[in-house]
Amino acid sequence: MNVTTATDRIATLGARAFTAAADARARLTTALAAPGAFLPGLMDEVLAAEAKAKPWIKLSKRAERMGIREALAKTRQEATEAVIGCGFSSSTSLVVTAASLAELEGQRRFLVATENFEIDAD
Repeated sequence: MNVTTATDRIATLGARAFTAAADARARLTTALAAPGAFLPGLMDEVLAAEAKAKPWIKLSKRAERMGIREALAKTRQEATEAVIGCGFSSSTSLVVTAASLAELEGQRRFLVATENFEIDAD
């Protein structure tokens, strides 16, 4: 695909991830103000949505500096290393462990979403 099409598709996918993360944070914020609200599910939702958005944020920032093709390659390389790298280690904090698991899943989903992105040379 050409650079413009790739940039548009990446922007669309990234915007969905950013919006989902913002919506999850908003729902948690609203629930925090309600006495007796059940928060664990909302906290998990925020962790998952933020983790899914993280590689798109990295890609977006890199694309401004180095161009979309190089940014995508670097971000995919990092995601691949995170997913198949040294493995998962748990923490004594259940929240930290949940965040780590969510981040691995976010990286995996990013790799799946960008698997067939072949950007043509200029």
